[in-house]
Amino acid sequence: MAEEFEKKFITNIDLKPINPIQCGMQECPSEYSFGPAVRDFWLLHFIISGKGDFTNGENTEEVKENGIFVIRPYEKTSYKADKDEPWSYIWIGFSSDIALPDVLNEKDVIEAPYLRETFESAYHDAYFSESRTDGAYEHFLCGKIWEILGKLMKLSQRALTPYETYVRPAISIMLSEYQKGLTVGQIAERLHISYGYFCDIFRAETGRSPKKYLNMLRLDKAALMLTIRNFSITLAATSVGYPDVFAFSRAFKRHYGCSPTEYVKAHSGENATVNIIKNNDR
Repeated sequence: MAEEFEKKFITNIDLKPINPIQCGMQECPSEYSFGPAVRDFWLLHFIISGKGDFTNGENTEEVKENGIFVIRPYEKTSYKADKDEPWSYIWIGFSSDIALPDVLNEKDVIEAPYLRETFESAYHDAYFSESRTDGAYEHFLCGKIWEILGKLMKLSQRALTPYETYVRPAISIMLSEYQKGLTVGQIAERLHISYGYFCDIFRAETGRSPKKYLNMLRLDKAALMLTIRNFSITLAATSVGYPDVFAFSRAFKRHYGCSPTEYVKAHSGENATVNIIKNNDR
């Protein structure tokens, strides 16, 4: 069989935190080989049919249909198609500024039949059959990479910490719904744990009770609205979930040691730093 090789034209538009670099398909002839070689980005090959061997360092593994072999940045690897059943594969290369699913660091070869449709769509989608330079295909491919990473997360055997299981989702809920009069009880109910257990975990992981954390989040957001956006006190109060402006003013004074009016005067015309609670609090 003669080698059939196709590669998508990809413009590097430096997407963050996942940036597509390559996407291609190859029908390999008998015993076709590549490497040893090193890349400076991640490269995933999904085997559409056939089989072959993948070598990383001293370790060689057979990879069959529906398998993926993982090439990590700066690792020396090589691969070779089988003599009798040479493989065909689709590959996707990308750079990443974030931690990837554990399985990509733990395994050189992954059995992943559930990713066939994703890889085939990434390469064959008819809407992106023509070369474009407007970034449309790059964004589409980025979405497919996120889809692959999301599905690979299911393979992680690592037990989630209490922070990952309860606290991080709770903070995400607070950040997206602090304006709506959200309560700690509602958050605990959504996480399917008791109110008391949730409060204990949250305090142990952050050093604050969830009620105090939520109130601080609201007041810090309000401080930004008052000083940077020049909102009125009433608008800032209602925008962060305080329908009663007097209750807001009392809470604000307890938190900052001065009234909203005094705070605005003290920070007007200055590039003051407001102590905003970040999404990643640890």
